[in-house]
Amino acid sequence: LWLGGVDDALDLGALRARGISAILNMARRSCAEEQEVQARLNAKFAAFVSPAMQRWTGAEFCQEWYRQSMNCPDFWYLATDAEDRDDYPISETFDTVVAFLRRCRDADRPTLVHCVMGVNRSPCACAAFLMREGPEPHALGMTLKAALDLLGRRRP
Repeated sequence: LWLGGVDDALDLGALRARGISAILNMARRSCAEEQEVQARLNAKFAAFVSPAMQRWTGAEFCQEWYRQSMNCPDFWYLATDAEDRDDYPISETFDTVVAFLRRCRDADRPTLVHCVMGVNRSPCACAAFLMREGPEPHALGMTLKAALDLLGRRRP
């Protein structure tokens, strides 16, 4: 289980190096909006665009794009439109998110869980998974504190 932001989701070389074959995007709409902004900036300031920023051009946040870009016809992808607001009912996504992450773990698929910055929505999804399913197959679920401590050590 890898935790990150949208930059991690667009770093195809790093995804390949880690063997990532599944992605949970907790912020599909926000990522698409950010992609539109970055693509416009890249077009406007083409002479100044770094290789990292060029990743945004042509990127799509969907299963087919990852299957093609990663050359992996069996790439798994799930996206939610969770919003980065205190009053957003993110717990309503937990059943779907945990089921997807459980299938990924059961299939031994390295999985990236991301949102835009990798600070709120994606750690929340990872914590929900760890609390319900535990850190390893057939383990007991973790307490909230234990899950957050583990995530904090792995992604300070």
